[in-house]
Amino acid sequence: MKAIVQHRYGAPQDVLDLAEVEMPVAGAQDVLVSVRASSANPWDWHFIRGEPLLFRPAGLGGVRKPKFPVPGGDLAGTVQRAGSAVTAFKPGDEVYGIGHGAFAGYIAIRQDGLAPKPGKLTFEQAAAVPLAAVTALQGLSAGGIQPGQNVLISGASGGVGTFAVQIARHLGAQVTGVCSTRHADLVRRLGAGQVIDYAKQDFTLGAARYDLALQLGGTYSPAAVKKVLTPPRNTHPVLRRRQPLVRPRGQPHQGRGPQRAGRPDPEVSHRQGHRPSPHRGPRPHRIRQYHSGDRPHLPTHRRGSRCAAGRGGKPRGQGRRRG
Repeated sequence: MKAIVQHRYGAPQDVLDLAEVEMPVAGAQDVLVSVRASSANPWDWHFIRGEPLLFRPAGLGGVRKPKFPVPGGDLAGTVQRAGSAVTAFKPGDEVYGIGHGAFAGYIAIRQDGLAPKPGKLTFEQAAAVPLAAVTALQGLSAGGIQPGQNVLISGASGGVGTFAVQIARHLGAQVTGVCSTRHADLVRRLGAGQVIDYAKQDFTLGAARYDLALQLGGTYSPAAVKKVLTPPRNTHPVLRRRQPLVRPRGQPHQGRGPQRAGRPDPEVSHRQGHRPSPHRGPRPHRIRQYHSGDRPHLPTHRRGSRCAAGRGGKPRGQGRRRG
């Protein structure tokens, strides 16, 4: 069969070639699909170029050369053969989904990576759905979208944004879309009740407030977006609380990291003979934004910091009051 192949990382025009390759073999849980259409996404671009470099050993591909010689994720086509353990599909079914190796005449894909193609969609239309739509759904779900909420979608006219507008509206939210002038009518037709033209208005400086914000493309800083959110400030990527790394004296250690630690209660500490520091009152939880792929941030352990406090609330090594 014919397929687009690559044997090294680089720009698409430099590393992609059309070649004859062997037909993929479908296992017991796999479905062999005759690909009728496929779409290209930034996801494919990352696999073709092998960037970011640190993601290669984490599943993006091989360290020195691509793990998947045939790129392509989104697809739509017809089932040619179903494995012995496949129960959801049979030969002749029209399907769409996402896998590895869609830029080819055939692809072997697990049955849980496919769904029946809606009859109203052409193969070309269906092939443009999977990755962008799932990304939009995951973003809104991570933000805890609820019916009746005011939801802001920045980048509402893009591939993911157009699906996010429709999904949020279908879930009962009131949608405000941020896009350019030429795409304003499109965003309204997709279901946005209000549209903000970013060339004429900066929504981060306006008086409107929103329950959930989904930003696509990183145009505005997280700090700027948080200003237009109603408490609790709920934006995506999801905000998580950063907990202190101090636990009450006598409490057994439950492992590293801020999620398993707690701050000593002043009354309990006083009854146990611990004198809380008069200079350090309880501080509100700090909020940090985690982007996909980021590692959790841990505060630096400096001499004299809260994390180094011993009995009496004073830094170790500077003497403690007794009695």
